[in-house]
Amino acid sequence: MEVEDGVVIEAPQGLTVGGGACFEGSVKIAGNAECDWLRVEDGELHVAGSLFVRGDVDAEESVVEVDTDLTARRVEVDKTLRVGGQLQCEELEIGGLLKAAVIRCTNMSVGGRVQATADIQARRVEVGGSLEVAGKLEASKLEVGGSAKVGGGKVDSVDVGGFFGCEGDLEFDEIDVGGQASFSGNVRGRSVDVGGRVVVNGNFSVEKVDVGGVIDVQGDYSGGRVDVGGTFRVRGNLSLTGSLEVGGEAEITGQMLGGDVDVGGAFKARKAVLRGEIEVGGWLATEEGLKAARIRLGDRSRCTGVIVADEIFADSHARLEDVYAHRVYFDRRVEAGRVYAVRAELGDHCYVRELYYVEELVVGKDTRFAKPPVRLGVQPTPPL
Repeated sequence: MEVEDGVVIEAPQGLTVGGGACFEGSVKIAGNAECDWLRVEDGELHVAGSLFVRGDVDAEESVVEVDTDLTARRVEVDKTLRVGGQLQCEELEIGGLLKAAVIRCTNMSVGGRVQATADIQARRVEVGGSLEVAGKLEASKLEVGGSAKVGGGKVDSVDVGGFFGCEGDLEFDEIDVGGQASFSGNVRGRSVDVGGRVVVNGNFSVEKVDVGGVIDVQGDYSGGRVDVGGTFRVRGNLSLTGSLEVGGEAEITGQMLGGDVDVGGAFKARKAVLRGEIEVGGWLATEEGLKAARIRLGDRSRCTGVIVADEIFADSHARLEDVYAHRVYFDRRVEAGRVYAVRAELGDHCYVRELYYVEELVVGKDTRFAKPPVRLGVQPTPPL
């Protein structure tokens, strides 16, 4: 069947074509339509109902609009495709805008923008511009050049050049975002790599995280290794099986359990228990204390709260409160409150209010004590 520009086909009982249908220019079908294959050239096809094509849909330099459902084997539209209901096919290729309620396909490629008012189910989704999914997205691979916003779902691999946002719970294997990422729900996955900022309004469970700027988690955080170039904040509890490396400030409102920690600026937590070493360049502050295998405090650093470790090293001009360790080493001009150690070595010009040791005490020149050091038979039990 061939139809020219300007024709309106009234089909209250539906239009069924035994073979293919070819439309040139602007054509409207007032009803449901069914055919073997469909071709549109240099115009606009409007189907005021559903469209079922057993084979392929090809629309060259055209716009296709279907009020309800569109089903085909393959759909290729150079400009715009609008579907009011469900779009279902194997291969989908759109040059400009794709808008539908539900999209179910195997492979999907859109050069411009995608808007889904409900869900998308696909194996592979490629979008050159932006993607908006009000419902859930289920896909093996998502690639978006600009921004992507989804309502939740499950995606194996996410690669977004600009902004990625999720308004519901999300499961994934890996996420790579060049700009910023925002999650409003619980997040669970293996790897996250974001160039800028990550905000999570929920719980966050990811094995490997690499963020260039800031990560802010409103709930609990559990995972493996974390590397953040700027600021790291967790409003709940933090549990890591691997290391935490932060270039700026790390703040944990609750308790932290982890391995090694390296923070260039300040580290703050209600309580922290670590299996490995912590190194802090600025301010180390805890409410209920810090316990680690080794603690290293940088030059002119400040420590508030009790710290417990096998070994504690403090560079020059550091300020500490209560210290419990097997071995304590202070560089010059370090100040501390109470120090309990098996062995202690203090540099020049240090000041310690009280010091209790078991085996050995080495004191530099002009080091002062508010009370004379006391040698004990057994080191007191640390408070944590």
